[in-house]
Amino acid sequence: MTRELVLPYTLQLQIIDQSLAGKPEEICGIVRGREPQATALVPSRNVAEERTINYLVEPSVLMQQFVFEDAGDSMVAIYHSHPESPAYPSATDAWTAAYPESVYLICSLKALQPVIRGFELLDIEADFDLTALKQQISFHETRPGLFAWYRATGTPLPDALDRTRFPARDPFYVVWFQPDPVAEPEVRVVYVGEIRLKSH
Repeated sequence: MTRELVLPYTLQLQIIDQSLAGKPEEICGIVRGREPQATALVPSRNVAEERTINYLVEPSVLMQQFVFEDAGDSMVAIYHSHPESPAYPSATDAWTAAYPESVYLICSLKALQPVIRGFELLDIEADFDLTALKQQISFHETRPGLFAWYRATGTPLPDALDRTRFPARDPFYVVWFQPDPVAEPEVRVVYVGEIRLKSH
């Protein structure tokens, strides 16, 4: 069953207004509610170093989720904008995703009409040889030291990702971070699932 989030028009308009006001930088914040209902936004400053291509919610804002929980609510979503790219998680979004129970909302300003979409970003436990995989596919360096490959739904699975050891759930990113050539790479496989957004 497809997961849903009820995101009222008033909250969507607040996200769009914040996104437009923050352009060309990405904006961000968190959403309070009781799943599947979103009830309020908590905007945040974007404290990332490269704010035109990345976002980072203030720690003090993220701490608000514990206040929500004390009242019986939760952080139902985290939102940010893509000023120049589609409303779809980037490799960096997949790499930094840390809240599997929250929906990741993305507001794209690429088109004339802003678009908001929601996604779940979930780690896939996988056993594979990264060195062998790098020989079979091309990884792209999306940020300094961060390399990614995206598998779209229905595309062939490389031999290095043996189905007997790899729980194929697509689409997904394979992302790995290696700040310098001698460092051991950190690897994540992240499933990207779209959430149905409803409004009223």
